[in-house]
Amino acid sequence: MSRENTGLIFVKSGVERIKLFLSEVIFIQGLKDYAIIQTTTGKIVVKGSVKFMQELFPGPAFIRVHKSFIVAKNRVRKIARNQLILGKHDIPIGRVYRDDLEKKIRQV
Repeated sequence: MSRENTGLIFVKSGVERIKLFLSEVIFIQGLKDYAIIQTTTGKIVVKGSVKFMQELFPGPAFIRVHKSFIVAKNRVRKIARNQLILGKHDIPIGRVYRDDLEKKIRQV
């Protein structure tokens, strides 16, 4: 996986390298050694942990909200109790990440 500039990265999915615009990312879900990157155009499965994805996707624009989820800050529509509403996706908020989420959401 490589970063060309701040607006896009190339991710490896299987044997393909896919150009991914950061503005298209809705959220990233971790599944053991793999991650699913949900975009406006579909899903991309890549090898790598959530921790690795957190390093790959830049800080202020992306927020870790659960041990298995990173969300694009600009896609958050509503915070309801222990869930984030991102359009048609509901993402759980982990207790460990709640305070950090509150701080980062206020920094608009």
